[in-house]
Amino acid sequence: MPDFDELYPGRFLKGTTLEGPTTVKVVSMVGDKLKDDDGNEKLKAILTVKTRDKKSGDIVTEEIVWNKTNALLTAAMFGRDYEKWAGHLVTIAYDPNIMFGKEKKGGIRVAGPPELQRPCEVSIKRPRRKMPEVYTLRPTPKATTEAAPATPAPQDG
Repeated sequence: MPDFDELYPGRFLKGTTLEGPTTVKVVSMVGDKLKDDDGNEKLKAILTVKTRDKKSGDIVTEEIVWNKTNALLTAAMFGRDYEKWAGHLVTIAYDPNIMFGKEKKGGIRVAGPPELQRPCEVSIKRPRRKMPEVYTLRPTPKATTEAAPATPAPQDG
């Protein structure tokens, strides 16, 4: 289904333009200063990936602003040295429940890598929150249509 964001392409891949879970190959991770809504520059993590163009089928390079949650999930899979992430496959998907500030706007979330042998839970403790968020990463097929996004595990209590 076409999404409004497709009418306004930009530098970065948008989750709403993904056709379901998509397995991408990590090229690199770098820091870059980007302007926020107030015009202030902030250092952001930029993940460069290779993926298949959904129209032409060609392999293309895309960039994703890699939020801290995705970075922590990726580090849990491949280690904290982000220079060693290059060459790994990771499955990403659009998650409509991702918050930006106090608004639920949706975004890209890590589902897991094809090389994962079994599901694993990753606990992420946020400042000013009592309970950590627990995400379950799952082994994903190399195909781009069968993977499920990582979701917070149900919390007791």
